[in-house]
Amino acid sequence: MLAYLLLAHDALATPSVGIKPVPSWIVPVTPGGKPPSVKDFSDGYYFSFIDTQVHLEKKTTYQHIIRQIASETGVQNGSEISVVFDPSYEHIDFHKILVWREGKIISIMKASDFKLIPVETDRQRFIYNGSYSASVVLNDIRKGDKIEYAYSITGWNSVFQNKYSNILDFGVYDYVAHKHYAVVAEKSRKLYIKEFNKPPKKTIRKENKSSIYEWDLKDIKNIKYQDYVPSWFDNQPRIQLTEYKNWDEVVKWGLEFYRIPELSGTLKLQIQELKKKANGNRNAYIELASRFVQDEIRYLGIETGENSHRPQSPDDVFRQRYGDCKDKAFLLCALLKANGIDSDPLLVDTNKRSHVSDYLPSPADFNHVVVRVRMADEDKKMKGEKAFIFIDATYSMQGGTASMLHFPAYGTGLLLREGQDDLIPIPLQNSGYLTVEEEFNVPESTAADATGSLVTKTIYFEGEADDFRSQFQQGKVSELEETYLDYYRTNHKHAEWEMADSLEYYDQREANNFSLIERYAMKNPWQYDSTRQKYYFSVFSKLLYDQVISLPNKPRTDPMFLKFPYHLLYTIKILMPGFWTVDEDEWKVKREAYEISFKSEFDKEANAWMLNYEYKTLRDHITPEESDLYKKDIAKLLDNLDHELTKPASAGNGENSKDLSSMILGGVGFFVGLSFMLGFFGIVVFFSIKLVQKLASRFD
Repeated sequence: MLAYLLLAHDALATPSVGIKPVPSWIVPVTPGGKPPSVKDFSDGYYFSFIDTQVHLEKKTTYQHIIRQIASETGVQNGSEISVVFDPSYEHIDFHKILVWREGKIISIMKASDFKLIPVETDRQRFIYNGSYSASVVLNDIRKGDKIEYAYSITGWNSVFQNKYSNILDFGVYDYVAHKHYAVVAEKSRKLYIKEFNKPPKKTIRKENKSSIYEWDLKDIKNIKYQDYVPSWFDNQPRIQLTEYKNWDEVVKWGLEFYRIPELSGTLKLQIQELKKKANGNRNAYIELASRFVQDEIRYLGIETGENSHRPQSPDDVFRQRYGDCKDKAFLLCALLKANGIDSDPLLVDTNKRSHVSDYLPSPADFNHVVVRVRMADEDKKMKGEKAFIFIDATYSMQGGTASMLHFPAYGTGLLLREGQDDLIPIPLQNSGYLTVEEEFNVPESTAADATGSLVTKTIYFEGEADDFRSQFQQGKVSELEETYLDYYRTNHKHAEWEMADSLEYYDQREANNFSLIERYAMKNPWQYDSTRQKYYFSVFSKLLYDQVISLPNKPRTDPMFLKFPYHLLYTIKILMPGFWTVDEDEWKVKREAYEISFKSEFDKEANAWMLNYEYKTLRDHITPEESDLYKKDIAKLLDNLDHELTKPASAGNGENSKDLSSMILGGVGFFVGLSFMLGFFGIVVFFSIKLVQKLASRFD
């Protein structure tokens, strides 16, 4: 593998840095704007000028940047210049690097100052893109210096066939005094433009054979996001430009890369083997083919040059046994079509999801490739959406038959199919759910050596099973056991915890569920509160608490993220000796974005207090208008997450308690039970501790 990567780098054009004058086509602009307040920038420096200009015919992007060193911290953080480029199709020329001190130039660049360093920022995601960084470390930088530099990158990725699309972003992390964009294009080139969040107005002027588009903005401050916004939400002013007239043009662009060539003999043998195993069952063949690509073709992308968007041939992917999303999708389509199964690549964006429809047509709108497959339908009953399933070939260890396969909630995609001219909706597909039951067996005795038990049973279904199975395969069972034990030690500190037995797990891959059984011993679960003169045992629904977001008590202007889809059925079962009666409580809320329910009841047959929760999300966000109601619903839920079992010290010592009224606490929901125990009569009080403010403060 390493040898291949080295050969891939050697095959690229040798990277180099040129030094040339500023290009003559550059639109002149004078830096402006005001210096910022010290509270509006970080790292000890700020940008007083950022100028970006693009010439479409020359395939060149020019940048002119002025960086102001404002403090000693800025000397440390702002004294290096680094520009990333892809030498397989780009060349970089620097025009100037100047250091200004007290109005005088005190430093000028030399070609020997530059270092070229391979940059593999996506290596941890098993993606190699062949990029390099042209870097220079400046000498003798001091507080108050102004660093000015300009460079051009020439060359476009030929995979886009000379069509331009880009986002011009006016959002900034720190204050920028002046930001300017210019796009120079022949008058005959049609640019489609869309504005987001009120960017500066464009100006268009004609010079000779060119149209010049400009946007200019000064004194730009950071527009903050509120916490917990969805991945698709972007409140920054920006402009999208594209030469793609409609989605039909993007489809035609993509189809050229996914025309299946003649397959080699070795790949044909693999197809024959899959057909033999499927024994004429087309849906079984879909399952076998998808599992082969998902599990036996590992994920790794060599995305240099055109390989950023052009897939490798199915034969190459099969032979080398690795590929990225587009490679694996192409191979899966080839395997399916070889058996007459209708299948097509589908472009999606894992961040924008259904909001990809907010953007103008462009290949840059997408970052992932999956597959849509038509299921076999002998009875001709499958209509519309039900006739298709969607497969993400980058998933591994998926369970279930073909019709049971889980697919992420990508929302919307572009099907690369002849005649397709618009985005298509992607329905939810076997998202799954999980059930968790925690059974606490609390000892009668409050003695320090008294020991109870906890058995936790978790079952993951469908998509939840896929996710957990993948994580489980990558770890050690011993480490997972220690993690789970630490979970209870951290969140139930009132007891001393040890594992009572090894972790049990059952993976039913065909049915696509994964079960875990944890067993713990809890020593000394009863703790004594000298202030109240009571013993107590507390239970906290931490699992559900971790799934919800408690918003601070201030106006909400941004949407709030919801994990979607997500469905949890959670039961806490508390077993106690003796006979019990408790006050029952039950409520449910159903909103457009989520459902929450809670039920407290006493199971006489099991002699157990049952706390039942259900939480289900119905979409991926809460709108700002819904946030106040959401806060109330979550406050109500949090009010029912922390529970405590108490009994008086006299009962713990085996003595009779006669003062019943002293057990009733005003203003707190309570559950009273009479316990008739061998050798003594005791009073036990269940009550919910209202910890809304304490719990919510974690998110403030």
